[in-house]
Amino acid sequence: MYFKLRLIPAAAAAALMAACGGGGGGDSAPNATATRGLAVDGYLRFSKVVCDSNDNGVADAGEPVTYTNISGSFVFTSGCTHSVLASGGTSADTGLEFVGQLRAPAGAAMVTPLTTLIASGITQAELNAALNLPDGTNLLTKDPAATDSEGALLDSTLLKKTLAVQQMLQKTTELFTGLGAVEGSLASTAVYTEVAAAFAAQLKTGAALFDSSNAISTSKVNTLVSAAVTRTGNASTVSADIKSALTAAGGAATLATVVESALARQAQEIMDATTPAFITAVTLDRQGNSNIADTVKAAVEDGTLSTSTSPADLETLKTKVTDTAELPTVTPGQVPSPASGSTLLLNFDESPAAFSGMSAYGGALPTVAAPPSSDAAMAMKIVKPTGAQAWGGIYFGLAPVAFTDTRKTITAAVYSTKANAVIKLKAEATDASSVEVAGTTTGAANTWSTVTWNLSGVIPTKSYTTIAITPDQETTTSGKAYYIDNLALAPAEAVVGPSNYVYLQDNAIGFSANGTTGAAVSYSMDTFMSTGINVSWPMVDAAALKLNLKENGTFTFTAGQTLSAAVQIEEDTPAGGGKILAFTDGVTISKSGTNITLSVPTTPQALIYGVSSDGQTKAVINFASKVRGITNTLRTASGAVSTVMFGEVVNYAISGLSNQFTKMGDMRGKYKVTIVVDQLPLRKADGSTFSSQSISVPTTVSGGVEGSPVVVTGKGLVGYINLTD
Repeated sequence: MYFKLRLIPAAAAAALMAACGGGGGGDSAPNATATRGLAVDGYLRFSKVVCDSNDNGVADAGEPVTYTNISGSFVFTSGCTHSVLASGGTSADTGLEFVGQLRAPAGAAMVTPLTTLIASGITQAELNAALNLPDGTNLLTKDPAATDSEGALLDSTLLKKTLAVQQMLQKTTELFTGLGAVEGSLASTAVYTEVAAAFAAQLKTGAALFDSSNAISTSKVNTLVSAAVTRTGNASTVSADIKSALTAAGGAATLATVVESALARQAQEIMDATTPAFITAVTLDRQGNSNIADTVKAAVEDGTLSTSTSPADLETLKTKVTDTAELPTVTPGQVPSPASGSTLLLNFDESPAAFSGMSAYGGALPTVAAPPSSDAAMAMKIVKPTGAQAWGGIYFGLAPVAFTDTRKTITAAVYSTKANAVIKLKAEATDASSVEVAGTTTGAANTWSTVTWNLSGVIPTKSYTTIAITPDQETTTSGKAYYIDNLALAPAEAVVGPSNYVYLQDNAIGFSANGTTGAAVSYSMDTFMSTGINVSWPMVDAAALKLNLKENGTFTFTAGQTLSAAVQIEEDTPAGGGKILAFTDGVTISKSGTNITLSVPTTPQALIYGVSSDGQTKAVINFASKVRGITNTLRTASGAVSTVMFGEVVNYAISGLSNQFTKMGDMRGKYKVTIVVDQLPLRKADGSTFSSQSISVPTTVSGGVEGSPVVVTGKGLVGYINLTD
């Protein structure tokens, strides 16, 4: 939280690039043989990939690092002859953040949950037998998510088994860390590594996990979980809190009995999905919910589950956990219906039409027509323009959308003649303000899937009466067709995941122009995400943010846990191309009682990257000397106010950037801000999560070309700041 907010001024100081001049620096990439690969749990976007130089299975400081692109591909330009590790990022098919750490042996072209098992001690032949895959399947080179030109999977069984294995690895990891109430990637990576090693050892022996009909063995799942509990409980790398929690919950035999059917059922539901769209839908639901971990944790907290729980009570709890693990999914061949509790906005069957003024932009052709291969009557049809034009979509009016503070998500059924389509949706209010976001991608070509748009920036008091939809805005699709049906406002956001997190009281942030608490002006999260926070400019060194942080439940961090934070600020004008990106990494985070302490190392990476409005000037500024060694404590005790220095950092940034960009003191106006912190369990006051964001910050500029980006992915905020007199 500290560095997420602290980086705002560093970036704001260089946000306006209209009058910028001169500057640049950095080195070009070395000439060497590249090592390439794919990270797949669905293709992983913006995952951190480490060349494990000492092959110890740990991402040690100083080892070569790169990141995957939006297609899951990564390159070590200087080569890598060792095993590789992949962590973080988001899945391209579900949009979910990846949990755990994938591994692959040296020379592998794939980094997947299955190569992780191979790197953990099982041979390819043994794993093929355990998963009932064809003899000779090369899991180190075969892409499980590969599709043909029409978007059909080349080996759907391999993809489903890859996802099913990840489901069991991930949910077992989440169960263990949730019971221990330990946050952060160090904890999840350590547990995931031990769980994978335990799974690999058990899959080498005994019955197969899948039989010849691809039915999963519940008894085998029991042995996997039991072995994982035992191994994790004995691992020196795992937090003592987690080990104690596993013992308190009854140990290996008890936990395995409670969750065996639930884990088997979720994995089997993935296996039973019949098309790419439905594979994605089921995986999104199963990987995205924490019902198993939450139900078991609640049973421990209320005393239902312990070392003394009777066999009969264990069976009762097992049934409860299994029931919570199964959620409804759409049936193949049907248009997906809105989730229970949704408010239908349009299904385009209305007579007379419930929408008005339908029109198009960018050459798109809109109609209302009967969609192919479905049980729907009519749907909105969008045909993209032919030729080189990529941009094109439609807009229409409708009755005001009944957004509330907890209802800001729109869903729709989408049928696309192009696989993995990205559909953008904009909601525009009567005052001409708007919120636009990209939705979850569609599945395979010529299938229905549910697309979700989280419009967290809408202001419920405004009247949103216009919707604009733009399919594949960044891609030339030349005549591809898209059908939209069952446009709906999703039900109120539920509190997800474990009940241990930090939040801003009343979802508010205070800004003090002179640093005193009495002078602080409070801004709601909704205000930040719409009209913006007013910041006096230029500002004095003492200017500060004032935060009333609260803690729901309790949690700890594994010793040595670090976080990264990044910010992106862009000119909020149609012609403004100027932007600034900044990041800080390696910040150690720890917790004692109600105090959360963040400490910057003496040699951090802390960089600011700027681009002028005309795109001609680019520069990278090292910010490490200002933040190295700083320690700050955030307090969540009742009545405590946490202070984050603001003006001092801004003024340092102005001084540092003055050699590259001029007239910083003349900046005025509104700037869009995107902020990401990757490890802090920060949520909204009602417990709902912020949306996932990724920021890629170049660390070098040479000849106007950016290089060596650092990617920070995590739950993020999108809002605005206003520089005023």
